Amino acid sequence: DDLGVGRGLEQRALASGDAIVDLSHRAVLSLTGPDRLTWLDSISSQALKGLRPGESSETLILDPNGRVEHVLRLIDDGVTLWVL
Repeated sequence: DDLGVGRGLEQRALASGDAIVDLSHRAVLSLTGPDRLTWLDSISSQALKGLRPGESSETLILDPNGRVEHVLRLIDDGVTLWVL
């Protein structure tokens, strides 16, 4: 259908750097302090203690039954962990 074709074109434009997406409606959190990675590591599904500056990762926050409550995208700059 036309919608699927349009999405494919949009995805290719984004991947090639020829388009942008307004994500200003999404929250951005910053976590600082020497224990920022170990703290988030202790409450999330991903091992984050070894995340190096400039590396990105994704992690899940689960409920007590193991169901996904939140999906977090992360990048650490060596001082601040940016959570999207």
